[in-house]
Amino acid sequence: MKLKRFLGLTFAFLVISSNLAFANGADDIYFGAEGKFAFPVMFSGDYNIAGIGGGGAIEAGYDLSGWLLGIHGEFRGATDNGNLMKSMNNVFLTAEVSRLIPLLPKKIDLKPTLGVGLNILNTEYYKNENYKAFDELSKTQSLAMLYNAGLALELPVISQRVIPYIGFDSNFSVDKKGLFTYLDANAGIRMKIGGPGRPDSFSVKIIPVKDYFTPDGDGELDTANFKVKTKYSLKTKAQSWKFEVYQIFRDQEFIIKTISGEGNPPGKITWDGTSDRKRFFIFSVSDYNVRMTVTDTNGKTAKAESKISTGILVTKSEDGKVFKIRVPAITFDADAATFDTLTSRQKKANEFILRTVVKGLKKFENYNIIVQGHANNVSGTEEEEINELIPLSTLRAEAIKKQLVTLGLPAARMKAEGMGGREPIASGEESSRNRRVEFILVEK
Repeated sequence: MKLKRFLGLTFAFLVISSNLAFANGADDIYFGAEGKFAFPVMFSGDYNIAGIGGGGAIEAGYDLSGWLLGIHGEFRGATDNGNLMKSMNNVFLTAEVSRLIPLLPKKIDLKPTLGVGLNILNTEYYKNENYKAFDELSKTQSLAMLYNAGLALELPVISQRVIPYIGFDSNFSVDKKGLFTYLDANAGIRMKIGGPGRPDSFSVKIIPVKDYFTPDGDGELDTANFKVKTKYSLKTKAQSWKFEVYQIFRDQEFIIKTISGEGNPPGKITWDGTSDRKRFFIFSVSDYNVRMTVTDTNGKTAKAESKISTGILVTKSEDGKVFKIRVPAITFDADAATFDTLTSRQKKANEFILRTVVKGLKKFENYNIIVQGHANNVSGTEEEEINELIPLSTLRAEAIKKQLVTLGLPAARMKAEGMGGREPIASGEESSRNRRVEFILVEK
């Protein structure tokens, strides 16, 4: 009955494994072979302890995303150690399930194993000391249920498909004579018949940029250099990569710059503030999101995120007499030039922007400052421009001028202008970016 039960379980296991293999492709079928050093057999029953021995095993199975479903066949022998047991030879046939757990990328994977099967047991023993003295052996052959628990460290250092390992197994077998425990240390090789292997240890990391980024052409901090670290096991490799700079605007993602390539990504990627978009202006005192995506040869992707912040960007006119500082939209009350209904977070953001601008403007003591307010002409009509946008943008420019005076800039150096919507920098979904403040520096 035990043999029939085992054969039934084995058949069912093989059917499930073969269906998975056909459904997912045959590239993940593997074979294995190992050698064993067997420790003394522990028992509870009529037998004495057999001595140390050795053996070998072969295995075949399927790797289902790190789950190994296999059939394991093993022979081992234990020799006499001065006890009544002359020898104990075993043939193990087990259906096993293992789980590959990555520990250190490129170096070590852990593989715990559980199995159930059948032990074909052959023993030679002396019934007592008298039989032993006259060298009269008794022989027994039986079938017993076998249970396995093991642990192995895989070392994927040879290639993507041939993986050596070392491990430890504990096997439990039960028959009418008692419980037997078989312990052994083993070393072997597992080999996949195709495919690059499983992408279990695959990651990418962007080292954040600490300095402010000011791509204004002055030769200082004009580029942002991002360090990229990619880790993956020898069972997979990078196929392509993509580096993106983007902003979230009104819950939508707007890609500013994309840099891509094949194979491994470089260790350093540089962004000079330019964009793939037709109309793009980089702002002072702004945060930009950075994303790195790496795709491996199995189609798996790994992503990393970071940010880059800009300082004060001062752009120069062609004649060198006028400078411009463009900052992101300073938040006002709706359709007003006041700040009364803002949240504490919005007020702090406004203050941070203006304090940073003041610090930059103090370096230009020989220049007068024009605070320009800009608006977004939604209707596109001259009526909206004259009746609403120019008056509102003028009031907002005056409000910013007052804030700058409060923060320490002389009022005599500044004047305010309302530009309305006559100088747009964006359109469509991004048209609200036209609501902004610019600071024009004119040499005295």
